Amino acid sequence: MVRFCSNCGSRAQAGDRFCRECGVGLRALAGAPRSSDSFAILKRAIPKRSALVWLGAGLGAFVLTAVALFYWRPGNVPPSPQPKPQIDEMLKSRLVGHVYEGNLEIEGWEDRGGGLIIAPIWYSQYEREDGAHLVLANVAQPLRPRAMQTTFHIADILLIPALAKGQEVSYFCRLAGQGTTQAIIAIIQPNRDYEEEWWKDVRRAWNISLQSGRIAPIDPDGIECINEGWGL
Repeated sequence: MVRFCSNCGSRAQAGDRFCRECGVGLRALAGAPRSSDSFAILKRAIPKRSALVWLGAGLGAFVLTAVALFYWRPGNVPPSPQPKPQIDEMLKSRLVGHVYEGNLEIEGWEDRGGGLIIAPIWYSQYEREDGAHLVLANVAQPLRPRAMQTTFHIADILLIPALAKGQEVSYFCRLAGQGTTQAIIAIIQPNRDYEEEWWKDVRRAWNISLQSGRIAPIDPDGIECINEGWGL
């Protein structure tokens, strides 16, 4: 049995009672475990370093992944769309009920003129850079004494998105064959045949109440709009 001095660690020879290096008695080593046994115990008590390294690396990777997923916003995935304000409601809150004389300027919109549809309903049309149209349904107020201009009360508005190529907005329409024009706004697709008095290709239509000036959608079937170039 190989023995080692517990004091200096020197190897003892067989039969030695004292350490040849430091002189300490070797009897105390009789009951001590062999060095190989001590090493085995040490191996069992301390986990392998490689296992600790891999365990630490795994935990670190998990934490980093969790943090990255929490904050990461992929560049190729757009953010969740935010609800856009309803421009109809915004414009209504600003315009409906407004009373004015002469020309009315509206920020972001270009005035395209207007006119009488059927008394007391007048229209004003505006256009935006993106091609959208804004229509005001105006109710003419009784002319005041010595007034130089008519006063208008905005009863309702109509927002029309950009029109398809060749389409137009018409303010002089009627139910087919029913005499003169009525308080109807329509989107038409003219065929440029000026021999026809009425355009019949109507895509959308709205009616304006003569009592309240309110605008409401109606079925475009059976609606026709006058060809303003007819006979020219």
